[in-house]
Amino acid sequence: SGVYYSSDYGANWNDISQSIPYYDVWTLALIDSILFVGSIGEGVFLTKDNGITWTQVNEGLTNLSIRSLMITDNNYLFAGTNNGFVCYRPLAEMITDVRTSDLSPAEFILSQNYPNPFNPVTTIEYSLLKSSNVKLTVFDINGKEIIVLVNARQSNGNFNIDFDGTNLASGLYIYKLETEEFTSVKKMVLLK
Repeated sequence: SGVYYSSDYGANWNDISQSIPYYDVWTLALIDSILFVGSIGEGVFLTKDNGITWTQVNEGLTNLSIRSLMITDNNYLFAGTNNGFVCYRPLAEMITDVRTSDLSPAEFILSQNYPNPFNPVTTIEYSLLKSSNVKLTVFDINGKEIIVLVNARQSNGNFNIDFDGTNLASGLYIYKLETEEFTSVKKMVLLK
């Protein structure tokens, strides 16, 4: 019958959903200080101020009965609906102050590409702890270099680049991020 918040380890609870109509809440997802709520019948809501104000974020949903929510490392919100569909949407379309590129990352990271499998374009994201010489390369399964996507000095921050496999055959490909202090390799699958 709503969303409740406790600041004293559950001794007392406050209803923080009073500014939205009564809805059956089935699921919650939290990223930084932003709370997403999945309801049965009215879709997804978010609050950035502990429930003082709520915003409905239902664009692209095929069903407004939400059974599950999940936030991925590559900044997407996934919603599982009552009729068995899974929908997803980039967080950046709903909020602009979460994990944006002007935040300094705490480590070097090479994220899993998305979507994966892909046809024909996928996005590769990576984070640099500090300014570095960066090389991002794609190889086929035999280790043959297909393309160098990045070969430049970049400042610290979060980056993404699209990889287009239009002229490649279906199969498994490898992408590798190299800096002076960090190397990481991931696999991706092109399905045509």
